[in-house]
Amino acid sequence: MGNTSVSGMGNPAISGSRIPRENLEQWAVRAAQAFLAVWVLAYLVQALKAALWFDGVPDNGAFQIFDPLRRIAAGQVGGRDFIFFHGIGVPYLHYPLFALFGKSLIASELSRHLISIGLFVLSLAAFVRVTMRRASHRWIGAALAVLFMETLFPWGAAPGHSLVPARSTMPVFAFAALQLPIRDWTKAILTGLCAAIGFACGTEHGISLVVALGLVTGLTLAQALFGNRTLGRIALLNARFATIALATAATAAALVFWLLCGADGAKKAILYNLVDLPADQFWFFGSPPLPYWSHWRELISNHHVIMCLLPYCFALAILGYIVLQSWNHPLNLGRDWQALTILMLVYGVLTGIPMLGALSRHYAFPLARTLALTGLLVFANAPPPNVFRKWVSTRLQEWPITGLSFMAACVIAAGALALNSAVLTTGLIRHLRRDTFAYSRFLDRKWDSFMADATSLIDSRRKRGAVSLWSVYSSMLESHYGIFHPAEDYLIHAVGPRRWRNYLATFERTNPEFVQTRTQSFDFQEWQQNERWEFFEAVLDNYTPLKVVGHALIWQRADAPWRQPAAGFQTLAIDGKSHSAALPPVSGPDRIGVVRIRYRVSNRWAWIPLLGRTPRYLATIEGSPRNLPISFPPYRSEFQFPVQLESGKALTLRFRTDSLLPGAAFEPYEAQVKILAWQSSQWTVYARGGLPHAQ
Repeated sequence: MGNTSVSGMGNPAISGSRIPRENLEQWAVRAAQAFLAVWVLAYLVQALKAALWFDGVPDNGAFQIFDPLRRIAAGQVGGRDFIFFHGIGVPYLHYPLFALFGKSLIASELSRHLISIGLFVLSLAAFVRVTMRRASHRWIGAALAVLFMETLFPWGAAPGHSLVPARSTMPVFAFAALQLPIRDWTKAILTGLCAAIGFACGTEHGISLVVALGLVTGLTLAQALFGNRTLGRIALLNARFATIALATAATAAALVFWLLCGADGAKKAILYNLVDLPADQFWFFGSPPLPYWSHWRELISNHHVIMCLLPYCFALAILGYIVLQSWNHPLNLGRDWQALTILMLVYGVLTGIPMLGALSRHYAFPLARTLALTGLLVFANAPPPNVFRKWVSTRLQEWPITGLSFMAACVIAAGALALNSAVLTTGLIRHLRRDTFAYSRFLDRKWDSFMADATSLIDSRRKRGAVSLWSVYSSMLESHYGIFHPAEDYLIHAVGPRRWRNYLATFERTNPEFVQTRTQSFDFQEWQQNERWEFFEAVLDNYTPLKVVGHALIWQRADAPWRQPAAGFQTLAIDGKSHSAALPPVSGPDRIGVVRIRYRVSNRWAWIPLLGRTPRYLATIEGSPRNLPISFPPYRSEFQFPVQLESGKALTLRFRTDSLLPGAAFEPYEAQVKILAWQSSQWTVYARGGLPHAQ
């Protein structure tokens, strides 16, 4: 593959066509510009709707960024006073707009949406500006990239529930910087700066960029050693380039973390993202009910596994083809477009590592964006292969079909977006003009009702001078009362054994008057109770359920000293042949049994980063309405979880290991159970549970 560039798009006029090629190209540019303008406008309308007619979920998304922004506004310091799941720099990136718009939920939502679409547009503009040589190609290329992304991920540039578009932006700026007409050492420094900011504002994406840079450098060394030995100088230049970039990334990242968090906060933030989170990435976040890749045979038998991994297989195939075609050619980082193409594809594939945890389609967004930009890079630089050259020259480069099809796609997409925006705008205006709201006109009816009822309940029942509230998911009630969660804002973010012990100890020490949990209608409530049972048992022992209010169950502290978990475990027999244990039957109403398993884990591949942690050690429950499998942490030797025992029914625990790696084994050597004394609040833990005895 040479470095020849495509400089033209066909003959001045189309044989047999009455429309000059220049006119078609101008119309295509106007169609692209109109589509992109409507597309950006549609996202701005979405931002206003999200901010002024809030209908977000209570357990992720909006509040995942709102809570840290409130903390920064109150003078708290990242790392030291709070952590952020996706990189401590993310809330600081959003804070200027949050402060500008008034430090409210409205301000948070405007900041969240505007930063997401703003970074997407700026990174795309930067990339096409340096990649495409003609202005017309830039507009058309940008529109094609957006159409591709919106087809695969409708509203993909929106923040979603985990801010993926914003977190994966800095590598795109790095790919643009690598094409600038400047000196190589300057490009290396800019790449390192992008990696540093990417690490602070999207941990895994900064790491993926750095690892991709190292792998491409290693590839050029392999070229010199096992292929074309004349490329040794290129390998040395790439090694120098990578060294400068990595040194810059390390230095800049340390400086960014120090400026944002101070020395102590920086250390804690890095420890959280590089140690605590990876420890729980697979057994906790990648456990049932979330789907995960458990066996190799699923590559041909499991439709969900196939569809989630297919884009990465496609990217790997393209990567392999380009590497083979470029094996005897220079791959000079910062100079050769083939080297940049390989770097981009390697980065894109590496962004799929979270798929080893949970098979979620949104993880593929960065890869899809990378593929779209890679297509533009190849178009701008690579001559078409000989076998397709005649077909391309007579069809793609002569515009009649492709040009008109592109314009039609732009018009149709722009029309659909404009219609959607008009409907949203009309609905928003009607919503803001309503005069029947109980708490705030800027909330949808669900949230408006929840906030009015929940605050009324707490205010009418509280006995202490100041409100003290502990929420499994900190959200709008904390903002209303001007309080902050004493530990992690989300229970699920208290990861790693040290933070989890601190979470429980802080809960007991704080002794809040009210607790807010989710009801059993929440899809992940049973999972949270299974994996974080110590907290829920403490709530059952020390709090009285008051009322279900919307999505939440509000509890109040009982008038009694703090009760520790009950003792009274009895030993169960473990059948070594069937890898199972039977639980004793109960009589009367359903009861909650707490099972304690002592176990050993063996995994000779545990030393392998990430992949070595993918085995899941599970217990499935047979005979209970609560039958979600239990996942055991590999770094512990004892774990307990609840089971729902139905009167007179047998219940069996079966142990198994799901692993992509051979030889991983789970050996439970002791099983015990205690049956909790009956109390009406246990209804809140039952499958499809309710609150029939609510006060």
